[in-house]
Parts: sequence; structure tokens; C-alpha cells
Amino acid sequence: MGFENDVVTGSALVDMYSKCKKLDDAFKVFREMPERNLVCWSAVIAGYVQNDWFIEGLKLFKDMLKVGMGVSQSTYASVFRSCAGLSAFKLGTQLHGHTLKADFGYDSIVGTATLDMYAKCDRMSDAWKLFNTLPNPTRQSYNAVVVGYARQDQGLKALEVFQSLQKSHLGFDEISLSGALTACSVIKGHLEGIQLHGLATLNMAVAGYSGLLRDTKSFGWLIQQSDHLQYIFIIHADLL
Repeated sequence: MGFENDVVTGSALVDMYSKCKKLDDAFKVFREMPERNLVCWSAVIAGYVQNDWFIEGLKLFKDMLKVGMGVSQSTYASVFRSCAGLSAFKLGTQLHGHTLKADFGYDSIVGTATLDMYAKCDRMSDAWKLFNTLPNPTRQSYNAVVVGYARQDQGLKALEVFQSLQKSHLGFDEISLSGALTACSVIKGHLEGIQLHGLATLNMAVAGYSGLLRDTKSFGWLIQQSDHLQYIFIIHADLL
């Protein structure tokens, strides 16, 4: 229908076909586009990587650089995911250098993708070093480190980072909690596991109340009491 001649529509088509796992169709649309900008390049690379076609995604990234196209946060995130999926540590370090030259090295999104690559390549010392250079680590940054340490059987370090996440304003999610529970398994920390169970129960209770309470003052009071409620749950768990 000629929509591929419109860069915006063509990029959307590439994204749609990729998410429907129709990569041949996605690449056909991409190939037939007379003009390709950073958005459509990023879309086709992300499509390959999201479908675990890591090598193909990296080849397209190389082609993109050859034509002089710039690189975005999302593109870097895709190629680092490819390196992680392939355990391609050496290539990952080269790409890390590329991000530094492009002034993306300390960007939170790119930095998180980079440290996640290091963690999945079992290079936790590099991941931790990078984490400490991020000016504003996100919850995803913390998660990558927590899960990475747990996978490396460094349970105490994983729980230490999880505790730091708890103390931050970011809060934890199911990935953080799963990593922390794995860490408890590693150190055979029965007590720590019970406490995490209580914390998860508390978190679910607060989330439930937030949906039920329409009075903003009441919800504000509940949030103010969350530390006290957490303490009650942990003490109760200790007595089980």
C-alpha cells in the first residue's frame, strides 16, 4: 500500500511485525523503505533481539554504523542484550567503550543495559564498578546487580544491595524480590527468607489497600505507617 514510504508508519510496521514474531515481514518492510532514520533502524534491531536473533541484531547494528547513523539509548540497550544473550563479554566491553565515546556511558538506561550485560557474562566485579558510577541508578540497575550476585552464589552481597534498594525511594518489584529470595537460598538463610516473605506480604497488603481506599488522607496515613507495619510482619514471621 506504499505505507513503507512514510518513515513513521514504516517504523511502526516493523515494530508490529517484530512483536508478532514475523521477522521476515519486518525486515522486508525495513528493506523497502527508501529513507531510514534512527527510529526504524532501532525498531528492526530491537525486533531481532527481542526474538533472540542476537547475531542478526548485532549485524544490523554494524550496518547502521557503516551508513553513519547515530545511536540511541534503545539501540544500545538492544545490542547489550545481544551480548548478554551470547555471553559475548569481549564484544560487550568494546561496546561499553563505544558508549563512553558517544557520551552515553553514564546514561541510566544505557548504563543499566551495560551492567546487566556484565552480570549475565558473570563479570560481577565489572558490573558493580559500573553500578557505582551511575549518578542515578534505577530500580532496574539494582535488580541487575541483585540477580547477578545471586546467580554468582554471592548471596550476602545480593542481600546487601537489596537492602540498599529498600532504603532508596525506588522500592522493589518481583524481580528484586526473586533475586533476594535466591540469595537466601544460596546462603541457606531461613530467617532472612521468612523476613522477605513478610515483606512481600506487607507489600501486597499495601497495594490492595491502595485500590480500596478512595480517601487520599486515609491512604497517606497508611503509607506513613508502612514502616511500623513492616516491623510487625517481620516480628510475626520470626515467631512462626
